[in-house]
Amino acid sequence: MLAMDSFATYEEQLRKFPRFNVSHYEGIGGDLGPYSNEKLISLGQGGCGFYGLSEARNLIPPKRVYCRLYFPTASEEPMELQGNLIYVRPYNISTKLVYYYGIEFLQVFHGQIEPLIQQLERLAGEGKVIPM
Repeated sequence: MLAMDSFATYEEQLRKFPRFNVSHYEGIGGDLGPYSNEKLISLGQGGCGFYGLSEARNLIPPKRVYCRLYFPTASEEPMELQGNLIYVRPYNISTKLVYYYGIEFLQVFHGQIEPLIQQLERLAGEGKVIPM
């Protein structure tokens, strides 16, 4: 599990919507396509973040990306959202280079993700996900 506070940047602190660290919660997942090796680490109404242990050459901002989110307690089917890859940041974490991909959802999807966010808020109250 990655420590999310090491990822906090000035831009991330200016977010319009709170995000949740979901990296350790087994009940949620996501991907950036069928050939994606990146793992979902943060999620909020305004966007999400993925990390990878190698640089994805096809993920260079600015770029429109398609995200699939898996959250069986909120929806039986994966939720498919579009967003913009805003930044890629490399971080050194315990002798490993990790790449963090920050995605901002298109505004049209903010309402669609609201039920999922309500579930995350409930899980945060139970200590199962961590507000960021």
